[in-house]
Amino acid sequence: MGAPSVLSVSSPAHQNSNEATIQPEADLEVTYTSLIQQYLQVMCLENATFLAERMVAACKSTNSRYLLALCYYRSSSPQRALVVLDDVKEHNASTKYLTAKCCYDLEQYGRAEEALLHQARELYRDYKMNSPSSLPMDEWIVQTSPAPIPNGAVGLHLLGNVCRRSNRKRRATDYYKMSLQLDPLLWSSYEALCEIGATDIDPTSVFGVHPPEMDQLKENVSKANGTLPLQEKSISSPSFNLSHHQTPKPLQNLQVGTPSSATPLPQTLFQTSQNPGVTPHQLQFETPNLTPIPTVQDHSFIANQPASAEFMNVPNSSTVRRAKQVAARLYYEPTPETPISARRDSSRYLGGRGVLFDTSSISETPLRRGGRPSELSTARKPRALFLASENKRSNDVTEVENIDYGEEQQVISQNEEENDNHAPPHEVTKTTSYPHIEPMKEEEELIDSHRHVEEILKLMCMLGGGYCKLCNYRCRESLQIFEALPRTQRNTGWVLHQEGRAYFEMADYENAQRSLELMQRVEPHRMKGLELLSTVLWQLKKEVEIAHLAQKAVDFDRLSPEAWCVVGNCFSLQKEHETALVFFGRSLQLNPSFTYTHTLSGYEYMANEDFDKAVACFRNAIRLDERHYNAWYGLGAIYHRQEKYDLAEYHFQRAVAINSQSSVLRCNLGMSQYSNGKALQALDTLAEAFRLDPNNPQARFQRATIYVQLNRPEDALKELEKVRDAAPREATVHFAMGKVLKRLGRSEQAMRCFLTALDLDPKDNQMIKSAMDKLDEPDVDEEVAAF
Repeated sequence: MGAPSVLSVSSPAHQNSNEATIQPEADLEVTYTSLIQQYLQVMCLENATFLAERMVAACKSTNSRYLLALCYYRSSSPQRALVVLDDVKEHNASTKYLTAKCCYDLEQYGRAEEALLHQARELYRDYKMNSPSSLPMDEWIVQTSPAPIPNGAVGLHLLGNVCRRSNRKRRATDYYKMSLQLDPLLWSSYEALCEIGATDIDPTSVFGVHPPEMDQLKENVSKANGTLPLQEKSISSPSFNLSHHQTPKPLQNLQVGTPSSATPLPQTLFQTSQNPGVTPHQLQFETPNLTPIPTVQDHSFIANQPASAEFMNVPNSSTVRRAKQVAARLYYEPTPETPISARRDSSRYLGGRGVLFDTSSISETPLRRGGRPSELSTARKPRALFLASENKRSNDVTEVENIDYGEEQQVISQNEEENDNHAPPHEVTKTTSYPHIEPMKEEEELIDSHRHVEEILKLMCMLGGGYCKLCNYRCRESLQIFEALPRTQRNTGWVLHQEGRAYFEMADYENAQRSLELMQRVEPHRMKGLELLSTVLWQLKKEVEIAHLAQKAVDFDRLSPEAWCVVGNCFSLQKEHETALVFFGRSLQLNPSFTYTHTLSGYEYMANEDFDKAVACFRNAIRLDERHYNAWYGLGAIYHRQEKYDLAEYHFQRAVAINSQSSVLRCNLGMSQYSNGKALQALDTLAEAFRLDPNNPQARFQRATIYVQLNRPEDALKELEKVRDAAPREATVHFAMGKVLKRLGRSEQAMRCFLTALDLDPKDNQMIKSAMDKLDEPDVDEEVAAF
């Protein structure tokens, strides 16, 4: 026998002295912790903070500093919390996550990312050195147990937010998807994926269920495709009032106001507006303010995406089971502020994707067979939710860290060997006692008790499908999904808000107002969506209603950025642009990341022809959300007015790339292309604009304008006749037809068109009478064309 280590030897007197010193301090810390937990539970932050300060003075431990930092953070003081956390010498998962939260709120994104990824990078470096066939880091993170990221799925979600704020969209997308693989109930990650424009997400795959309503909607698609044209019918534009605030005029006198859009959740909701229409400086005719045309409702479900071959109509058992594990409070590890009565000693905490237990498979797990802990993580390895095309490595073994089975596993192996010698295999389960299996069975029963998790996942799948369509501007499809929701869910503030957004995107302002006002009645405390309601009221020119809404919003919550945004819209409707800018500035003081308000400010500066400040506002909006196409449009409109047609075309193209369903955007792009010397390309763009929305007469009117400039009067007349049929009371259309007929030598018909235009708009009688007097004289343009 070897001699005992000198370091392990200590006198009984010395041990008793240490115990006498440490024990009272440990007991005191336990008492303080219990008190702070109770006061946090009853939301008495002042008392909890006071006791936490006393606790830090008495016990300078990681736990005490964490609780004090948590009290400061919950009191909306992230800076104070971060200073306290800086004094922590030995960080754990809780302190790292809270540090990252504080840094994120303080916009210290690099430090937040380091707090979340530092340990994972070190562990992965060791893993690569010791593993001959190593996994990619992302796959390793979601497979490893316990998760190397603080708080697992929620930590990955925070990493996604950090990357999103630092303009790393692709990396943010990866982190959001990884978090959903670990926690399918993490709606905020799915919502963020939709908002940043991810196109490879399928809600049935994400949530692991296939609601029967989806099948009904697909049947409706099949029926619709048999009776309706195959082309998509997009937004119907009831008028040429394409700005948020002003009626379009010729480019020289264009009055542009605040664009209509919806607001983001923490950022922007992809606002779609009827954007200000701009006509080229050198074009001959004005852009008319055409009469609204009744919209024919299109109830087709356009995007008939095939069902995921992995799931089809059968729920993904691994995804549903992981959701049940979250519901049973067996995934997220309890933090120090969690009361002891709510804690459970479980090896499942922060389990990776490769660790899934099932009651039916307990007797077949490696633990049951006495296998190695590393085998446990590969016992049931579900297919990836998003990486459907990745190459699976059959020989990869994922390590499970920090799981101490100790002597229990040896006892199990010995028991198995003894029973294998005396009993048939089927009698082993009845005669053998496994101390580690009993708690596992209890946890399985707890997991199975949450039978309604699948119902919640189906609801989230429906909501996710509608929200994804809305973020991709497929508004009719989104409305159909929302209409299929249960009545109890449909009559909620969030769903009514999204329905209001969808109607707003379709320029159906009456229905948008009805949905958003119902949202306000159902949830009077909801502030999100009020800025959109004020925009709808602005479009409908309802001065009394918007003033009442502004007063009500400010009285209810003066610290809400949405409230002051509503006030700004109210003054903008009164054409008091300077006052509107003051209130928009107040909104930005309360939330500098409020993308919508930056864009509104830009359009107010445009109305005052302060283009430099308008450009700065639009760029701020794009910096916060590159998918905010209203800001791209605003920049294009400014550059067009400054006759910088290359820049105007570029920015309009960026806006169209974001919202390809907007006929109005394509009209503006087409006119910029023509002004840039691309006449044929402009005609194709305007044709696409008309295809997207046959009820948008501006596309045909602009095509006619280009045909005139190209000396193709016959084609121009055909287009104008169709515009006249759609908007028979627009004087500008009749005047344009008269000019074309004059060029064709049909003087009598031209005179009738001029007289009709004069009857419809007596205010422009000087220009019309001048054209009538020169009916027998060739136009200057005609002489040049003939020459």
